[in-house]
Amino acid sequence: MPLIAITIVILAVIGVIILLKTPNEKRKVDYRAYYTMGLIWLPVGIVFWIVLDNIAFLGLGVVFLSIGLANKDKWGKTAKSRKKKK
Repeated sequence: MPLIAITIVILAVIGVIILLKTPNEKRKVDYRAYYTMGLIWLPVGIVFWIVLDNIAFLGLGVVFLSIGLANKDKWGKTAKSRKKKK
């Protein structure tokens, strides 16, 4: 039991150090990545649901897919389309 507590404290300290070291600049959210993660997690979640009776990955896949599709207008351009313009 003490090993678990020590591990949690060490991870918390590392997390705080990382948060303090990162710059506070505002980052643009990549909603296309949410959509892609949803596309990947959805079939994995279906398999896990059938095999292991665990519906968590299926739920996360649906959530990520929904977030990506709801913000489709904010996706931006792909690397392929940026190369075509040059």
